[in-house]
Amino acid sequence: MNCIREGRRQKAEGRRQKGEGRRQKAEGRRQKAEGRRQKAEGRRQKAEGRREKAEGRRQKGEGRREKAEAKKRLEGRKFNYISNIKSACNGSFIRNRVCRR
Repeated sequence: MNCIREGRRQKAEGRRQKGEGRRQKAEGRRQKAEGRRQKAEGRRQKAEGRREKAEGRRQKGEGRREKAEAKKRLEGRKFNYISNIKSACNGSFIRNRVCRR
């Protein structure tokens, strides 16, 4: 009688261990999936950073171009001959001299 009970006990122990193994396996799978999710999120953030950086560079270029255009527009007005009027440069009176604006 005792040996039958012992056999049953061992069988139950085996089933319990089997379940434990399954649970560990499932946990491992969950962790793996979480790792993949984090990795993907990191890649997304990296890509977003690259996009923002590119946008900044583009804006910088636009500003530089606008500045160059403005400079070209002012090219013709570089030397203004002023006689006996207040200079726009420094507020001093200039008599028959060139004022650099």
